[in-house]
Amino acid sequence: MCAFLTLLLLTLINFAASELIEDPEIICGRQNVKISMKMGQPFKGHVFVRGHYNDPRCHRNFTNQSDMMTPEMDIDFDHCTMRRKRQTNPKGMSMGSVVVVSYHQNFITRRDRAFEVECFYLEESKIVKSDMIVSHLPTTEMMVKPIMPDCNYVVRKENPDDKIASLGDLLIHEWSCHGPAQQLYCMQVHTCTVDDGENAMHQIIDSFGCSLEELVMSNVHYAGDLSASTKSYAFKLPDSSHLYFSCQVQITLKENHNGTCPRQSCDSRTRSKRSLRSDTTVFSSSVLVLDVEDTQKMAIHAHACPLNLTFLVSSLVVIIAQSATIVYLLSRRAAKF
Repeated sequence: MCAFLTLLLLTLINFAASELIEDPEIICGRQNVKISMKMGQPFKGHVFVRGHYNDPRCHRNFTNQSDMMTPEMDIDFDHCTMRRKRQTNPKGMSMGSVVVVSYHQNFITRRDRAFEVECFYLEESKIVKSDMIVSHLPTTEMMVKPIMPDCNYVVRKENPDDKIASLGDLLIHEWSCHGPAQQLYCMQVHTCTVDDGENAMHQIIDSFGCSLEELVMSNVHYAGDLSASTKSYAFKLPDSSHLYFSCQVQITLKENHNGTCPRQSCDSRTRSKRSLRSDTTVFSSSVLVLDVEDTQKMAIHAHACPLNLTFLVSSLVVIIAQSATIVYLLSRRAAKF
């Protein structure tokens, strides 16, 4: 599942003014839903799931409390027979039931209110809303959309302070996602590309998350549900020293709340079956890679001046010696005549 969406449909009675001063607050969890209310005056009634009045796990009695201004109730998905429905368009699963707030000990009166509470776990980024009438009372629609995990991509050397790489240096690629309720999600890295910022992109990780160029980058390894890494050796594209990496990160909702994330093998390269997914593109900062001769350039320049001076001095000594020899020979020849 790619997104976690809580859809609340509230059913209101229009016959008389209610003692509720605002709409109830709904919190949908992994195994239950919690409903909290604020009253304008002390509440001495009942809050129960329709059809489960006699079940103490699905019914709360406040008739003996004299100062209850904020009644609350936790509804367990398993004990209170929450309606479960899996949809294909949009894909997802909904958990719903009707909660009745009654001010009378034995009867449903026109003062009472009924709320249809539905938690909908949606896979797509688009939100589709629909009215669902499951009682004789009109409904008011409310929606809550939680925040998806944020993901980032870092390429670094073994020493994080070293920002420049030479050809053949070991590079570490790290992907991680963080956010609320992150224990519900799985992550898979796939479709990675590299370019120099100007020319065409080159794909190095395929859509299954497997390396296409193992000499350039190895297969991705997962250290946790929302963290992964791999290693590569620094390389270059022709006529450029900068590399730009980008990858797709797939976020899925676990089938089981406390289950493990499925990891497919790159040997078979068969996509594992996923129910709900969302893909996000993450980019690394640019990587500067120097040629071998570039890394030696400073040393060569440092010795250039001393070598030229030595050569000049040697040349002058040779010229002086040759000149002295010529003068000596000329003087000997002149003496003979």
